[in-house]
Amino acid sequence: MINIDQTWLNAQGAGPYYLNQAGTTYRLQTDVTTDGTAFAIIAPDITFDLNGHTISYDNAPPVAIANHSFEQGAGGLATSWNFSTAPNAERYQGIWKRNEVYDGAHSLRFAVPASDQHVTSTSLITLEPHVTYSVSGMFWRGNKPDVTIYVELIGQSGAPTRRLDFSRGNNRGIQFWERVFTTGAQSESYQIRVGIEGAGAADDGQVFIDDIKIQRHKAYGITTSVLGSSPEDFPGLTQAGQGTGAVIQNGAIVQGQGGATWGHGVYVRMSGSATIDSMNVTVHGANASAIQWISGHDAVITNNVLTSNVKTITSRDQFYGSVIGNNVWGRISGNTILNGPHAGIRVHSQFKSVISDNTIQMKNRYTNGFAIFARGPGTEVYDNVIDQGHGDFSGRGINISGTSAADVRVYNNTVNVQARATNQEYGGFLYAYGIQCEATAGADIFGNTVTVFARDGQSAALRLNNNARNLHVYDNTFRAIQVDPAHLAHSVSFQNQAGNLSNLFDNNTLISNSTWVGLTEKAPGIIWHRTRFQIEGPVTNARWFESTASANNSTHAIDWTWVDNVYHDAAARQAVEQGRWWRTGYPQTDLWSSYVIAWSTTIRFVGPSGNVLNGGDVAIRNRQGEVSYVGVTDSAGRVHMVLPEFRAQGVSIQGYDRIDYNDYTVNFVSGGLSANTMVTADEPQVIQISAE
Repeated sequence: MINIDQTWLNAQGAGPYYLNQAGTTYRLQTDVTTDGTAFAIIAPDITFDLNGHTISYDNAPPVAIANHSFEQGAGGLATSWNFSTAPNAERYQGIWKRNEVYDGAHSLRFAVPASDQHVTSTSLITLEPHVTYSVSGMFWRGNKPDVTIYVELIGQSGAPTRRLDFSRGNNRGIQFWERVFTTGAQSESYQIRVGIEGAGAADDGQVFIDDIKIQRHKAYGITTSVLGSSPEDFPGLTQAGQGTGAVIQNGAIVQGQGGATWGHGVYVRMSGSATIDSMNVTVHGANASAIQWISGHDAVITNNVLTSNVKTITSRDQFYGSVIGNNVWGRISGNTILNGPHAGIRVHSQFKSVISDNTIQMKNRYTNGFAIFARGPGTEVYDNVIDQGHGDFSGRGINISGTSAADVRVYNNTVNVQARATNQEYGGFLYAYGIQCEATAGADIFGNTVTVFARDGQSAALRLNNNARNLHVYDNTFRAIQVDPAHLAHSVSFQNQAGNLSNLFDNNTLISNSTWVGLTEKAPGIIWHRTRFQIEGPVTNARWFESTASANNSTHAIDWTWVDNVYHDAAARQAVEQGRWWRTGYPQTDLWSSYVIAWSTTIRFVGPSGNVLNGGDVAIRNRQGEVSYVGVTDSAGRVHMVLPEFRAQGVSIQGYDRIDYNDYTVNFVSGGLSANTMVTADEPQVIQISAE
């Protein structure tokens, strides 16, 4: 064992500190603060026991750009910026939902078309030598071709000029973009220039720049490897090695005032297995993760409190800024995850993981953010509590996605989520889904209690999307509560589902004051068994069954069959049996959709003395004279079938064309015995008929 006390730290210098003796336990005896990366584990089988102490990394004083977000000023002019060479520029009081600002209430706006022009800072910034920095900004240019927005660092006294260009089309909100550079052997001073180029032929409009920053880049609390082959991922680190089998435990890691981009609390990179236990990790820099795991395996991440105060990421498609991510696999249990801009836990798509007993509360700001992404074959997700259906929490619950997610089991989770207008994309709206199955090839989903609240956007407790198939969904409660009458809340939503796709639904409870089932793609023949329907809360704009069927008949439900329904009360039964499929966007019936209410029926045939009549012939016809069942009694004298009570299909704005099948005529023949009687199908039943 090696004790890391102040004497040990003084002997090493200012950091970063290297743990390089294989098979050794290092134990902290004091808190540690560093400007950049704090510790690098670069030898196998090291245990790093923080012993209740705190590591504060990335704590260099931040680079202060005067009025970096254009908040101070008068009228169209911003304090600390010279507008004399920018006739089309102005300090602009904008609206976040319109992508006009990101931080505060103001930004820099250029009206286009415009000649090449720029504003210039009236003060200088100074950067330290031998430090890797990121210059960044928040940019919005829509899809205007040939318009380049730039931030340029004009070097003083021989320092090089450095430039960040943004010329990307973007429809996903005001977007973070950065350029990384490393200073030389001397401190460097810069004046900052912000401008546009190539906008002379642009369509009428405007572009926006906000929140210009210079911060350190890739400073870590603890990294479990330093790869000499990838020095760009380990700036400021001079010793290389891999810490396979590292154990990190019993303390706190806090990202400091520097706010480095990609400043992960714990960074595991190509170092095999690792254990992270009983840690409290807090991060806040753009794209930072509390635990970032790349190419490692056999993770044990247990009993940690992980807080991500990150608000900004470059790419949601790449899942940057995941609180735990991005390709970890192993056991992730007993953790508390707070905040986070997008993904909570995202595991590897090719390997089994166990995700259990975690408590998660997210504050999503980007589309498709889920608390848990379950992807690897055989992955199990159970006994988690996702509690983000209240206050300023927002985001989605559990995502099962991709064909690699075969045989995933999601069970006994409690999920509460809500839709809030916190998404910087798409005008602020963030649709909330409790559990989503997307393009997956098989999963068991059972025993979950899922609640969604439609506050600022539409919500669904269970969403099946992009031909999710071979699912068994049973013993769940899917509760969807409409808070704002403008937004529907679906207990279950089908989107881009071409049909039944071998999905089984058994013993589920659907609760809503809005919509039990929503459909956005043709889905014939879906069968639901033993579904319990319940209405909860004030009903202001209910459409219990909703489709997006249009006049060209492209989207509808065909003969959905509800077998052995259970109704919470008479109101729920009336809503199902006298309801209809609604057309989205139209206050009228979907003319092409249809559904069937049916009941499991068992008939037992006995002789005059009560003896079982096996091998007898049974034929059953409905009231229209159509054959509904033909069969032979089994060894117990029984036959089993599902008998429809009625079929309903929309035929007009006023209602449904309903076909009633009751009563049924039963004909039985066995030897010299026979029976002819009537039965009614309106509940699950077992009937005994005597033949004479």
